[in-house]
Amino acid sequence: MIKKKFNEKNDSFLHESFFWSQSLDIMLKIKIEKILYTSSYIGSSIAEPISGFLSTFRILVNNNFEETLNATWYKLFYINNIFIKQIMNKNNKNAYENPNILVISLKSRQLRITLQSTNKTIYNISVGRILSSLKIFEKAKKKSNKGERLFLEYLNNFLQENIEKFGKQKTTIFKINHFKKYFPMEEQIYKICNKYLSIFYNIIEMRIPNNFFKYKKIRSIKRRLKKRIIKNENALNNF
Repeated sequence: MIKKKFNEKNDSFLHESFFWSQSLDIMLKIKIEKILYTSSYIGSSIAEPISGFLSTFRILVNNNFEETLNATWYKLFYINNIFIKQIMNKNNKNAYENPNILVISLKSRQLRITLQSTNKTIYNISVGRILSSLKIFEKAKKKSNKGERLFLEYLNNFLQENIEKFGKQKTTIFKINHFKKYFPMEEQIYKICNKYLSIFYNIIEMRIPNNFFKYKKIRSIKRRLKKRIIKNENALNNF
């Protein structure tokens, strides 16, 4: 293996990593300890060098990979995109396209999906917007399973009718922003999107804002006050 000193500065780090990505022979000789990258659209011929590149990244950060990944994962993601682009152009198998970005937000009770296509067109899909166009009888059941089923059917039909707008390769980054650790529709939405799109990167964020616990505290105080008022009103009526 070629020994080379690497600087810790961001600019030089990206510069050196770019030139390392040009040499597939060196990367394939590096021992792959753990494959952290999964690919469903590139194929084994490209997935193997990418795994080697991640091993190279681990060597660059002095084997302290887990801590560095938490702090600078965006560098890995940026370099990985450069590497994929270089391999695609070298093999002349596919023309490089910007990936679609699909974001699911559950920051409130309102489920919202934002989908950015390869040509930078943004589509916003929300439960309220879909159910608002339905009949009053259907709108009254927003919190029921029927509302969720209608939303999933709309998403499925939307992707089926507009599939040509998301490029030829249909590569997609799947990102979830929510507070809860699990919500029932997550797996169903993923299956529908993976049916029409090629998801190759998953990002799950569990960020909680500073005012979230404050909001929960205020809500619990309101509930207690409401119960006390109802109790006092009942006592007055009985008197």
